[in-house]
Order: sequence, then C-alpha cells, then structure tokens
Amino acid sequence: MPQSSRTFRIFVSSTFSDLKAERNALQEKVFPRLRDLAAAHGCRFQVIDLRWGVSEEASLDQQAMKICLGEIERCQKTSPRPNFIVLLGDRYGWRPLPSEIPADEFEQIIPLVTKEEKNLLEQWYRRDDNAVLPSYCLLPRSAEFVEYSVWEQVENQLRRVFLTAVEKLSLSPDNLLKYTASATEQEIVAGALRVSDAQGHVFGFFREIEGLPGSSGSFGEADAQAIQKQKELKEHLKERLPGNVHEYTARWQGDGPSLDHLDQLCEDVYADLSKVILSEIGHLEAVDPLEKEIAAHNEFGEDRARIFIGRADILKAIADYIKGNNSHPLAVWGLSGSGKSALMANAVQQVRKNGQDVLCRFIGATPESSNGRALLESLCRQISRRYGADETAIPSEYKDLVQEFPKRLALAKPEKPLILFLDALDQLSDTDHARNLVWLPANLPPNVCLIVSTLPGECLKALEGKLPEQNRQEVQPMSVEDGKAILSAWFEGVHRKLQDDQEQYLLNKFKECGLPLYLKLAFEEARQWKSYDSIPKLSGDIPGILQDLFKRLSQESNHGSMLVSRSLGYLAAAKNGLSEDELLDVLSMDNEALADFQRRSPKSPKSDRLPVVVWSRLYFDLEPYLTERSADGAFLLSFYHRQLKDAVQEAYCSGLEKQERHSLLAQYFRKKETWLDIVTEKPDKRKTAELIYQLVYGGQANKIEESILDYNFLQARLNCAGPFDLLEDFKIIFDSELCLNIQAHKHISIVRDFIQMISYILVNDKDQLVGQLFGRLIDYEDSWLKPILVEAFNFKNNRAWLHPGELVKRCRRFRGDSFRSRPRVARIVRDIG
Repeated sequence: MPQSSRTFRIFVSSTFSDLKAERNALQEKVFPRLRDLAAAHGCRFQVIDLRWGVSEEASLDQQAMKICLGEIERCQKTSPRPNFIVLLGDRYGWRPLPSEIPADEFEQIIPLVTKEEKNLLEQWYRRDDNAVLPSYCLLPRSAEFVEYSVWEQVENQLRRVFLTAVEKLSLSPDNLLKYTASATEQEIVAGALRVSDAQGHVFGFFREIEGLPGSSGSFGEADAQAIQKQKELKEHLKERLPGNVHEYTARWQGDGPSLDHLDQLCEDVYADLSKVILSEIGHLEAVDPLEKEIAAHNEFGEDRARIFIGRADILKAIADYIKGNNSHPLAVWGLSGSGKSALMANAVQQVRKNGQDVLCRFIGATPESSNGRALLESLCRQISRRYGADETAIPSEYKDLVQEFPKRLALAKPEKPLILFLDALDQLSDTDHARNLVWLPANLPPNVCLIVSTLPGECLKALEGKLPEQNRQEVQPMSVEDGKAILSAWFEGVHRKLQDDQEQYLLNKFKECGLPLYLKLAFEEARQWKSYDSIPKLSGDIPGILQDLFKRLSQESNHGSMLVSRSLGYLAAAKNGLSEDELLDVLSMDNEALADFQRRSPKSPKSDRLPVVVWSRLYFDLEPYLTERSADGAFLLSFYHRQLKDAVQEAYCSGLEKQERHSLLAQYFRKKETWLDIVTEKPDKRKTAELIYQLVYGGQANKIEESILDYNFLQARLNCAGPFDLLEDFKIIFDSELCLNIQAHKHISIVRDFIQMISYILVNDKDQLVGQLFGRLIDYEDSWLKPILVEAFNFKNNRAWLHPGELVKRCRRFRGDSFRSRPRVARIVRDIG
C-alpha cells in the first residue's frame, strides 16, 4: 500500500528499563536525522516512544495499554509504511493487569480463586453494565496506592491470581494475551505479528548481554517462564521478519552493559527506516491543489454526515428547492451548534444518492476556504473543469473574481445543472470584506442551485438584503425525540449504553438547550460514565459543559492545569493549527510546562524535552474534541467546532496569556530554517505561514521588520502560497495595534506596495521577484534596502537571471546606437548572463 500522507509516524516498542541507553541514542543521533531527511522532501517524521523520558510509575489511570495500542493504530493509519520498530533486550518486561475483562470471563474466574483472592479482585474491579457486552474495569490508583512501591505489591498479587486462574480456563490465545503477555509483547502483536505486510517495513533490533548476572526486580522478571517467553518472542519475530532483524552483543561491566554496540545500532536503524521512507517518498504523487481542496471538503462532509437523524423539514425544503426553478440562492441559518454543517453535509449526500453531481465547500475546513479570494478562485476553477471551460482566463484579484464568479456559474447547462453548497459563510475571514457577500449573486443563472448556511450576524443581514423570506430557512432546536435517537446511535457506535436514570438525566439537560452540539459534548462526557458511578452533574449550556471538561482534565489527579492550559492555549493561538511534533516542541520550550512535568513526575529522568507519552495521554482524552486537517503541507490539529476554540481562547488564550502563547510560537517559528533545502529552493511552509501572524499577536514589533523585510522570507512565502497570502501578512501587520516606529512603518509600506504592484506578475512566475525587486526599487538609496538586495542577489547568483539595473547601465554605453538593435542588446544580455 503506497504512502497516503506526507507524515511518517513510527511507534517504538521496547521494554521499559532494559534499553534506556539504546532509546536515548536513537533520540539523540537517529531520529533528528530522519526528521531532516523527511523535511528535505517536504514530509514530516514523528517518533512515538511512550517509554522515553518518563518513570515507570507514571501511570495512575490504569490505561497504559489502551493508550499504547491506540497510538499504534494511529501510526498505522497515518503512515502505512513504515510505522513500527521493536527494540528487545534481555528482559521480558512489565506485564500489565487487564484494564477491562469481559463479565462472562471474570465470572468464570471468581469460582476458581480463594475467598481472600475474590475480595482482592472485587476491591479493584467493578462491573460496568454500560458496556454493550458488560465488563469488569480496573479502578484507577488513588490514596496510598499512588506510591508505586505500595501499588506494586497489590499488582503482583492480582497478576498471580489471574495467571493461576486462567490456566484452568479454555481461553483462546487472543483472550489469554491480556493476562499473560508483557506490554511489549502486546504491542508487538498489534504492530508486527498481526500486520500482513510487516516484512516490508517493520524492523527488529535485538540486544543480548554476555555475562549478565541473575536479574531481579518486579514479579516475573527473574522466573524461568519469563525468560523463555522472551526467547520465544525473539524467535517468532525472526521468523516473521526475515532479513529485518539485527542482533547485537554487549558485555556486562559490573554496573551495566557495555555501550559498544550503540553506534552500529544507530546506523542500522537509520539505514532501515530511511530506505523505506525514501521508497515511499518516491511513490508520492504531486497532487493538484484543486483536487486536494475538493477531497478535503468531501472528507469533512462525510465525517459530519456519518450519523444524522431528524431535520426532515429542512432537508425537504432543500430537495424541493433543487427540483424547482427558484432563481435565488437558498439560505439555511441557525445558532452556533444547531447542526448546520451536519445538515448541509447530509443534504449533499442525499443529492449525490439521487445521481446528481454536487460542488461543496465547508468554509473553515481548510485555510484556503476561509479566504474569500481563494474560495472564489477555487470554485471558478472547479466549475470550469466541470464544464470544460478555459481556466487560464480566471483572474487572480478578488475584485475581478467577484465579477467572474457569476460568469462561471452561467456555464451550467440544462442537461448538466450546477448544484453548489457553501456551508458556514460566517467563517470567511474579513480579508477583502468577503462577509458582506457582495460576491454572492442574488439572482442565479439558469440551471444553477446555490445553498448556503450561516450564523445570525453580518452574513445573515447581507442575505436578508438579497433573498426573499421564503429563501431563508431557520434551523430550530432539535426535538428531544430526535436527540434520543441520535444519542442511541452514537452510543451504539462505541459499543456502550446508559442506564435508564443516566439517560433520562442527560436528555433532561439537553431539553434545556436543544442544540446538537450540546448533545455531542454531553455524549462525550457520558460515554465515560460507568454503571456503578453516581451521575456527574452536567452544565445546561455549551460554554458550561466545555468549562466542566476543562476542569475535569485539569484536576491534579488527571493531567494537571498546566499541561491542559498550555496545550490548548498553543493550539488556539496557532493560525492554522499545530502538528503534534510542533506542539511537543513548543511545550518543551515552555519552561513552566517542563517544570510542572518534573513536579508531577519526580522520578522521571531530567530532560529538556517533554516526553511524547505526556501529550499522548492528554490526546487520548481530547481526541473527540479535535480534528486533523491538511494545511501548509502538514496534518495539523485544530478544534472540532468553533465554539470549542472560543471557549479555549476565553479560558487559556486571552489578555496577557494570549500574548505569551503567541510570543513563544513566534520564537519557535523564528528559530526554524526558512529553507528546508536551499539548492532545490524548498521552503518550510509552516514557518512561512505562521511567523508573521505569531509575531504580530505576540507583540514583537521589533522582530516584524526584520522578518518581513528579509528577502529569504519573502521568496519562501511567495513560493509556498503566492503573492496574495504574502499581502495578507502585510495586512495583518497594519491592521494590528502594534506600535511600529516611523521608519519601520515606511519601509514595510514600500515593500507592501511593491508586492501589490507586481502581484499580477508573481501569480504566474514567482521567480520574477528578484528581477522586479532590482528593477523597481534600485533607485531607493536608503541603507535599509541594501541588505534585501544583497540577499536577493546572492540567492539567485547560482543561476542566470536578468538584472534590469545592470542591463540599463550597460545599454547606456551605446548612446549613439539604437536601443532597438536586437543583436547589440542580445550581446549585452549574454554578457550579463
């Protein structure tokens, strides 16, 4: 299966304490090289090593294996090849207790144990009838059991009970695994042994210590059974991965193994992974930007329409509108959280099921769709392709696109009508004042249906001035009956349910609000409820339930307020979102976040980087509230709904906190190299997209002139996004309340006006920047311009380019000759080249 994304996400499986030196060596010497290799080809490399940088006592929630197996699945989805490597030493490793046991299985175990053992099992396991197949759940550690030395004794007792009992049961190997296998073996089964094409991309690195003295430690490490299981696991992997397993020998030196093998290990890991990564990069195809944009919106719509119930009246109104001959657009409007996007997505699917083609944009699903100019250009191009029209005539300027859009709509034909859905007009940015909807025709050409949605506010007022009342459909609150039906469908999808009193309580709270978003948020809370829990209190509105979520996650017994506030704060401060490795990088730069980690995990080794497992545990709880979208050549995390972002901004990214979050992001992006590969002129898209935005909102006026007047940044931003996004950066600067000094304001204004003047040229040929720069700004004698010109000259000096100033200077030597003399001018240009 070819690589489907430009992100390579690799899970590292190893025992906890046995291979610290090996994992540290890979973190220091190999993984940075692989990140650079991927970046040089416009890709990203992420390592998921959940045992690096944390103490063995770090897990209190008893969810370690769920998180590990969930991360393996994410790696497999993100990067089919490669996604898993195994480091094995001389220890079999920690054998976790099952976090959940099917009720029928648990109840077969109870008669096989002593009364004392039964009491111990019932002390730590509770029956949960909210699981569709009831199960017994392991309780979190609390009180004195937070101390691992205390918990370890209980854990060992429970493990012995299970191991003795399950020997008497006729369980399948798969069902036995959770009782008998180490965490590492369970990972290996999921990441390698059950993978059909593992031999093509999964690798093992085994170390054996000569002269190893008798081992000691936690239960099972020293027994013969564990030693035998470790040997069997290695042999099984050798059979499963022929040619993909490397073996090393170390010598015991009194206090630990020798480290002679580390250099060879690092070389082998780099060689194996880089080979597969380069092979997959070779299969990556250049995706047409328009096709990528279309696919992103289709995917967004499919996700929103996955489970949909109710809204029959609005769906019928849309269907009747499409069948009729109404010459105006149809507008659907309602409060935030009323389910407009899900409604629009379902309507799109219904039209497609009827065999009709549909164009759709869910504004905000991609950065480009939020920009009025980019949205119109994208729509004009897609419509033109649909009807075989000339794309080259499509203008680039917003004001011209406003005139062009109705002309492209008019390409629709009776035998091939055009049905266009535009969701969330209110998500348009204020660039070019696109929310005033001047670009949206009040009267449509024949054979065109246009369905739009919006919140109350500026866009709805604009629509009220364009459309008759019957063309404006309000989305009312959802009925309790529909709410109950969709709630049941959601629970069925996660194989859970509620007890009658729990369901009634939730539905009563939903009745107060009636918004589907509230129901979704309440569901995400309620899916965690166990049948043996008392019913937690739910706030009655969306802001309240979100604040309840933040409080729960921020509890000291959960993730702590520092990690929650900083992680969500940085995500809210990002312009387009953050990739997971970017978020970890920024959190690692945050001294307060690092200090808080050390306070909460005092036995973890000192490190200048936050361990990935800390974020993975938080992501495990945040996943329903986040979404991943493609932007700037990467997959970035963002918020599932705008009200989530609003709530996070209010809680963690306002006032001084807002400036601090932006300031550290600005520092992070400033440190990154502008060019991933200067020879091939491959820029860092993420830096160029975020830097100016972060500098402005981080209040770093003194750094803005330095960045926006850097030729390398200008050319890189231009190469990544074109002149209009570059001009948007200038607009952000001048729209802000930053106090730029008079000189800086003047210099930035000159360059902005210059880019605006030549934007029509740069749209078609980004390489024209340097020549235009010399030709139009060479007469400025101010010293501030000289560094830009020097940088531009040096940047392009590795290949021929036309220097207008030099051409004019040399032509003046021939005053007596005609400037129209082609041979003479040709000799001058050849001489310059």
